[in-house]
Amino acid sequence: MSETVKKPQTFEEITPEQVAEWKAKHNNVYLIAVKVNDDPDDTNEARFYAKTPSVKQMRTIAEIATDKKGGQMLANDTMRATVILGGDMKYLDADCDDAGVYLAVMEQIGELVGQKKASSRKV
Repeated sequence: MSETVKKPQTFEEITPEQVAEWKAKHNNVYLIAVKVNDDPDDTNEARFYAKTPSVKQMRTIAEIATDKKGGQMLANDTMRATVILGGDMKYLDADCDDAGVYLAVMEQIGELVGQKKASSRKV
């Protein structure tokens, strides 16, 4: 039976050693930072470390998204759980009153997943 590792629930819990371990395991690790409110004088940010999902994980997420019982919200939650390695998780919790951070993180994850561009040419 595999042991489940609990994700760090706050950014402060994440050590440089943990980041190095994630980088060794996942190769591409990203820091996502989102301003918590619109006050220009407030520098408070919600911060998360994320990785890009594997092809297998993307297939699973796509299957969930097309399932009428699961739908897009469950697919988003699965993507978040798959990609976010740790951080200020309270902002991504379903009980959080402000969906702004959640939506900003999901948008950034979408950009990470789609960051590689392909090209083609006639031969």
